[in-house]
Amino acid sequence: MKNIWSTIFTRAVVDSNTNSLSLFDCIEEITVNFSKAEDLSQPKKNIPINFSIISLWSDENISEKRKFDHSIELVDPQGNKINEFMNTPVFEAGKKRLRTITQMNGLGITSEGEYTIVVKYKMGGDKFTVASRIPLDIKFVFNTPIAKGKSK
Repeated sequence: MKNIWSTIFTRAVVDSNTNSLSLFDCIEEITVNFSKAEDLSQPKKNIPINFSIISLWSDENISEKRKFDHSIELVDPQGNKINEFMNTPVFEAGKKRLRTITQMNGLGITSEGEYTIVVKYKMGGDKFTVASRIPLDIKFVFNTPIAKGKSK
């Protein structure tokens, strides 16, 4: 089995008639605006953003139905794993390709910098294999609100 590609989009839609996949708005960077200094100084910041991590997998063994363990880890710029998501996708018998779409509703981050989304899999055995590493830049912007009645 191998991972053909993995990436991040704001939305993925699968057409029920054709099984075609449409991907909208690729995410490579997220800019987070803060209006309060105390929010910026929190050790963990929860960002209300919806996005999907989509992967295309291939497996030449099509003789039977195959399950595998799938892990997505979020690693911060300091190299600390701050979140992990697990699921168990299934290749149907006779199929050699499979798409996995993992929907995320929110993102917990620690600091600005380059995060890594690590896509792993395990098909039998005890160890996960890294299939893909997706970089995601997080930038912080501090916006001081303008006081009422004052103009520039």
